[in-house]
Amino acid sequence: MKIKFSIEYQTRWGESLSVVLSGKKHPMNWGEGGIWSVEADVTATELKDYFYVVMYDGLISRME
Repeated sequence: MKIKFSIEYQTRWGESLSVVLSGKKHPMNWGEGGIWSVEADVTATELKDYFYVVMYDGLISRME
């Protein structure tokens, strides 16, 4: 099934967000109002354990 993840998050210059599902990063797109979002094809079991990561220069700088 296709699920849309979105979160309001204020980043600093050079930062971006990704959502991680089953160990795979899905880069998110920035939108108006500081809303980051991405659509991903997922299974029900993948939805049990997901988290957001803040990326800086391609490296994970923080997990949320």
